[in-house]
Amino acid sequence: FPWMCNAKSRFLIAFENFWNGWASARKDLVVVICGSATSWMLKNIERSKGGLYNRVTNRLFLQPFTLHETELFFKSKNIILSRKHITELYMMLGGIPHYLNQVQKGETPYKAISRLVMAKNGLLSNEFENLFQSLFGEGPHKLIIETLCKHRYGLKRDKLLALLQLESSGWFSNIIDDLVSSGFVEIQTPFGNKTKDALIKVKDNYCLFYINFKKKNQNAAIELQASTAHFKVWSGLSFENICFYHYAQIVGALGLSGIETSVYQWQHKGDATMQGAQIDMLIKRSDKAIQLCEIKFNEHPFVISKKYALEVRTKASVFNYFTKNKYSIFTTFICAGGLLPNKESNTLVHAIITLDNLFQY
Repeated sequence: FPWMCNAKSRFLIAFENFWNGWASARKDLVVVICGSATSWMLKNIERSKGGLYNRVTNRLFLQPFTLHETELFFKSKNIILSRKHITELYMMLGGIPHYLNQVQKGETPYKAISRLVMAKNGLLSNEFENLFQSLFGEGPHKLIIETLCKHRYGLKRDKLLALLQLESSGWFSNIIDDLVSSGFVEIQTPFGNKTKDALIKVKDNYCLFYINFKKKNQNAAIELQASTAHFKVWSGLSFENICFYHYAQIVGALGLSGIETSVYQWQHKGDATMQGAQIDMLIKRSDKAIQLCEIKFNEHPFVISKKYALEVRTKASVFNYFTKNKYSIFTTFICAGGLLPNKESNTLVHAIITLDNLFQY
């Protein structure tokens, strides 16, 4: 619908006349309009101040598939993949059905991505450029995403404006609203901070993968990059995104479904009196407890060494110091490949979340 309603077509005016002058009086007609430019649909249809004011009967916002739904989707196509492989595909393509539908039976994730994205004439090789052009035209949306993709934990509004050499304005706020409502970015307020300290962060996995690998390396097969340090860093960030998107599954696995919870990331640079720290995920509970979550995208069971256990305990101390936290802290490990029991894990870890937990309905 947004594509049909470009500035020169006058289709929106014609549709308003069609609906108000004829279609709305009929009892045997349902009109469904669709569009992937979410912000345009909200502004011009649901929040219309013109001929379509208060005309919407119902709204259906299509979310990306979860890991569970992705697994069911592949099974319906007789594509049997391990949950590790499904997660790797999800990290590179997200939960977009159109993208996932291009995966062929018998392909590994790397083989599929090399064919679809990395190959010069791959079906999704120019999807990033085409998508932003079709949704937002010549606006700065694509540049904003490219800038944010270079900053793992997101950027504050003023820092993003400075990097883009733009001034703060209502126009820029509308651009960010476009990206949020279309599912490309999210606004996260760090634990204990005010709204003005909120971070703007990319949440779309395909965008993160495209900027980090396709745009930098063009037609290089992804298998050749998978062993690099850069790939491992990206893998960790992408898996963190998946964990935040599957927050409900994590809360359920922890047995907290009946407790009010909220989720955060947290980091502090430190000062002269205390070193800094970064925490992957914090789950604040209404029963005055906090789950401090370490997230690991590991292939084999993760081993907690004595040194690493000390690092995690130090993180908790730094967090308590700078936030003046009085809640109990329960250390949780979210490990794709599980956690190897040993003396350190037995004394440090209160709960373990595995990949299977993220695949729950």
